[in-house]
Amino acid sequence: MFGGREDNGLPLYRSTSSTADPFGHGRYERYDNAKSRRRKGFFQILGGYLGTRLWVRILVVFAAAAMVLVFVYPSQRTTSVLETEKPRTTQPSKMDGSGAGSIKSAAPESPSQEDDDISSGDIWSKRRSKVVEAFRHAWAGYKSYAWGHDELAPVSKIGSDWLRLGLTAVDALDTALIMGQSDIYEDAKKWVEKGMKFEANIEANVFEITIRVLGGMLSAHHITNDPLFIRRAEELARLLLPAFTQSQTAIPLASINFAQGKGVASDWGFSSTAEATTLGMEFKYLSQVTGNATWWNLAQNAELHIVEMEKGKVETLVPIFVDPTNGNFGGGDIRLGSRGDSYYEYLAKQWLLTNETGFRDEFYSSLDGIKRYLLASSEPNGYAFIGELVAGDGHGHARSKPDPYKDAPEAHGYEFSPKMDHLVCFYPTALALAATRGKKVPLDAEERKKFMKAKDHRDLALAEDLTRGCIELYRQTPTGLAPEIAYWTVDSKAHSWDTLYDANKRPLKHFDNVTFLSKSEDLTIHEMDAHNLLRPETVESLFTLYRLTGDITYRNWGWEIFEAFEKWCIVPSGGYSSLDSVLKVPPPKRDKMESFFLGETLKYFYLLFSEETLYPLDKYVFNTEAHPLPVFQLQPTILKEVKFYDSRPSSAPTPAPP
Repeated sequence: MFGGREDNGLPLYRSTSSTADPFGHGRYERYDNAKSRRRKGFFQILGGYLGTRLWVRILVVFAAAAMVLVFVYPSQRTTSVLETEKPRTTQPSKMDGSGAGSIKSAAPESPSQEDDDISSGDIWSKRRSKVVEAFRHAWAGYKSYAWGHDELAPVSKIGSDWLRLGLTAVDALDTALIMGQSDIYEDAKKWVEKGMKFEANIEANVFEITIRVLGGMLSAHHITNDPLFIRRAEELARLLLPAFTQSQTAIPLASINFAQGKGVASDWGFSSTAEATTLGMEFKYLSQVTGNATWWNLAQNAELHIVEMEKGKVETLVPIFVDPTNGNFGGGDIRLGSRGDSYYEYLAKQWLLTNETGFRDEFYSSLDGIKRYLLASSEPNGYAFIGELVAGDGHGHARSKPDPYKDAPEAHGYEFSPKMDHLVCFYPTALALAATRGKKVPLDAEERKKFMKAKDHRDLALAEDLTRGCIELYRQTPTGLAPEIAYWTVDSKAHSWDTLYDANKRPLKHFDNVTFLSKSEDLTIHEMDAHNLLRPETVESLFTLYRLTGDITYRNWGWEIFEAFEKWCIVPSGGYSSLDSVLKVPPPKRDKMESFFLGETLKYFYLLFSEETLYPLDKYVFNTEAHPLPVFQLQPTILKEVKFYDSRPSSAPTPAPP
């Protein structure tokens, strides 16, 4: 989920003892962990012991014994929403990964006794419970220190805003429902009912409001059938209308000012391509449940405008900016990372949600372009990754080798870069869902061939290979957590692009989770890109591939990542913090808990460790903020009023979905 990467110029971590927090409300809270904080020595506690009377000595002995029990057996989290206990964490690693590009492998820790049978239902039930504990701990911090604000600054114990809608509460609605946390759901529902106001005199991003707030309320409505959520969703959609109606083209303006009732273009005039085209799932489902075709058509117009536009594309790949004043692409790089990601995601997901086969065709056309221009494998270990096309405008863009585009006139003006955002790790989900239509396939490669078309079989193999590459983003850091951006190592020799990575020839692999140990030669991580924002994309792909293949490796990788979040990101007083650098041990905290940590990351962890019958992927499609929407056929009452995109030209009469 994302339309634009967080700015790298955010203030870096400073000493907690003297630095004011970035919001200006006091100082950073010193990280205080029950396992690692400095304590008085045992013999100091018993100082003067020999000089005391006998009864005092006895009391001291009993007190010392009690202290030993406390230190050896620390208490677990409580599940109170107002929790303040310090949870268990593991001792920080002594690995030193400081400095730009200094990367050391994080070997899996020795399994505990409870992990002896990792395939048992009991162990996954326990791990699922740990995720619920984490969710409650995150919520406790938000409710205690940031209620009514968009996000929690967990170290400073204050709230922060950028949309002024209480994003964390709305994002967490369906997570609480899915996890069965009724008290948290009731709190969040009260916020939606009485606290959330659409009246701020600020420029609020339409895309973020749609995927988080509108998507969250629509999902909550589906789960509960509570009319409150549809009433507020329609209210919100009406207030977003000026972003569409005040634009000179089908491309919506980037932001909305609720107080002034007007749409607002971005500061540089362009809209993000991903943001303009990642509205369809939410607006279409709103039309389905309300019977009002307006919402469907608003989102569809923007989507089809981009799909049908030819000028500025590299075959079917789109630049990351579009101009709402004339509808043309505004240039920029071509990538599946920030500002481009969810355009490609929603090609697949809209097809699966509404059965619009036109989006199916567009997804596979874009996949052909990705394979031709963006897909590569690293050196020396051959991990699959998706790079970028960097605009060659002569204004300081970095140049990378190899340059396989000298014989590709359609790519004139672009050069390949092996840069990859963590955001790109959404793509294995889209690819695997398209290859399987959300239905489970056999684990054995040969058995799969009996059930799948050859192309689908290859695409699923590619999704698995890409996920393996995403796992390397975690395993090649000393913290076991991924950076925001990495640069893959590629062979400096020129390659024919068709042979650099040929998905048709790569065999299916089954990776050994226990014995594999990463090598660091395949990645370079720059210090300015080493932050971690608690992102969900890799966890989503692990969840998706586990559900579709039954391969327990994906569960095990997910547990590794969850444990790393627990080890490095938890704040004892409540909440979890983003990190400034995954290359440093311990990693300095950024003092920010994104709403998507509750709305997406923890939700996908929970579903990864849950039974396969919970939100089956052939019945539900998760929006880019992880809000599940049910697969549906259009209401007959609005079928003739909407622009339904099947495989025919868009000028054809609107057909009924098959």
